[in-house]
Amino acid sequence: MTGQPKYHWQFNERQGTTAVDDLSSVQATLSNAKFNGHGRIGNAIHLLKKDSHVNLGKEVGQFGTSDFTVAFGMKNISTHNDDSLDIIGDQSRQGHGNFFAVRILEGGIFFHVDENSKAKHYVKVATKRLAMIPNRTWFHVAVVRKGRTIEIYIDGALAAAATSKTGVANINNNVDVKLGHS
Repeated sequence: MTGQPKYHWQFNERQGTTAVDDLSSVQATLSNAKFNGHGRIGNAIHLLKKDSHVNLGKEVGQFGTSDFTVAFGMKNISTHNDDSLDIIGDQSRQGHGNFFAVRILEGGIFFHVDENSKAKHYVKVATKRLAMIPNRTWFHVAVVRKGRTIEIYIDGALAAAATSKTGVANINNNVDVKLGHS
């Protein structure tokens, strides 16, 4: 059985700095970003420079120990270092903590979850290098947590998976989830 999404931003707004999700009416704020009507399917957000981001708020990433999926289409057009770019997450500092995070790392997609500064129930997974990242083409990413296992799907196909040896990270951190932002 497939669950229904709790949030879904379509970025149908054409101007301004606020985007509202279609399911829960949660407002996101654009910073150094603009609406772009040219996504793979529908609309997109263009992150204009290195510190650009869309702040989705604190409510969005509070998964607790529940299963979750974060899915999005993306096209990397960065002229910065393609080997390390934030995509989405609520990791507020380097190192261990309470978060989920997805990023481009060494030409692939890297996904990790963590419960605390002592790496309780930490698990990470990465895909191999993906041709669509340097080729600047659209692709779909879904990161999934099912129990102790995390998975990355690229264009609907399982690309990588890993299982925590110790348990399921309880992600409750009162930190904003950001799309983009280094």
